Amino acid sequence: MSIRVAVIGGTGFLGRNICRRLEEEPGVEVFRPSSPSEGGPDIIDPESIGRYLQSVRPDVVVNAAGIAHVSEEVDSAHSFDVNAQGPANVVRGAHESGCRLVIHLSSVLVYARSAASVVDETSGLSPEGLYAESKALGEELARSEADRAGMSLVVLRLAVVPQAGVYGNLAELVSAVGTRRFLWVGDGGNLKSLLSIRDLANAVIEVVRRPDASNSGCSTYNLANPPVTMKALVERIAETQGVGIPRWKVPRWLALTVSHLAGGVFGIPEPRRILRFLESDVYSARRFADDFDFAFAGDPLSELADALGKTVER
Repeated sequence: MSIRVAVIGGTGFLGRNICRRLEEEPGVEVFRPSSPSEGGPDIIDPESIGRYLQSVRPDVVVNAAGIAHVSEEVDSAHSFDVNAQGPANVVRGAHESGCRLVIHLSSVLVYARSAASVVDETSGLSPEGLYAESKALGEELARSEADRAGMSLVVLRLAVVPQAGVYGNLAELVSAVGTRRFLWVGDGGNLKSLLSIRDLANAVIEVVRRPDASNSGCSTYNLANPPVTMKALVERIAETQGVGIPRWKVPRWLALTVSHLAGGVFGIPEPRRILRFLESDVYSARRFADDFDFAFAGDPLSELADALGKTVER
């Protein structure tokens, strides 16, 4: 008997890749609704998403819907609702349709900025900014709804998926390198976690295929490939864009001193932006690897190069 899987947000980049991988899997029947702008269900409308799920009666629902990088400049109220209230509406609709399991895609940005070398699922939460706050609240409300309904929920906190698009800090880095405004600060040895889209799709398959995943209450997992150095990240961006990068480096102490004195003036970054560049952001995915006997084998740097190459071609 086939497993019926509905992928909410299946028209977005993450959802499309998850659907493609699910469709390759024997014994899996995939349902991908249209986007709300094309008449599909809207997750901020409980009745809308409920009607859709009642119509397809899935065994598993994957919630890949969301709006990245909510800001004051964009329709923040609507975006916040999609990320915060939407997941609970999906869980409620899934329960009412007889679904056994919801897989919800969240973000590692829900964690507190930490001096710890590696952040795992036991680390504290302290989201910074509207996007991170909306994702953290979305998790909380989805868990409350799942607990109330007595159904299973698996939350996957994703590291940055480069091929999904270049946003936020990564976009600033790509722009600085591509326009030859990049200046090395520090030695480039700090580490950054990224996530291959291939590994994300395969991880979803593993959860869908695990019978006990639907009997485990609410579980949370980080998804991230082994970290890369900032040096390797910058070099790959430069190589893809066909530009060079400075060989000399500004010492950390000098950059921070100048920034404290003149940050925000004459294009000099503020201290928090320099610190963000110098920090290591490493997220452990060992819990998922152990629980699902899963190997993170993708190459997010190559996927980033591919995404940047397509941008340059366009």
